[in-house]
Amino acid sequence: MVWTMQMADHRLDRIEDKLDKLTELVGSVIRIEEKQAAVSDRLDTQERRLNRQSEKVESIDIRVTRVEGSSKRNSWFVQLIQGSVLTGVVGLMFYFLR
Repeated sequence: MVWTMQMADHRLDRIEDKLDKLTELVGSVIRIEEKQAAVSDRLDTQERRLNRQSEKVESIDIRVTRVEGSSKRNSWFVQLIQGSVLTGVVGLMFYFLR
């Protein structure tokens, strides 16, 4: 009977050890899941920020395209005026040199 009690005690000790290891393992799994959730939250935040930056870049690109178009028109107008003034100056020089 004593031998059976020792076997039972030994068996219970092994079960306790296994339960302790299982408890540690479950705790580790919970910590890993918490870390994964935190990483996922950070990734979501970064993705939202990146989307906002993309929208800003697109709006700036549209504005730059508009400015380029208007500056080309302005440049054409300025060149036209410069050409007119230059033609006038050259014509005036020939008029006085005659």
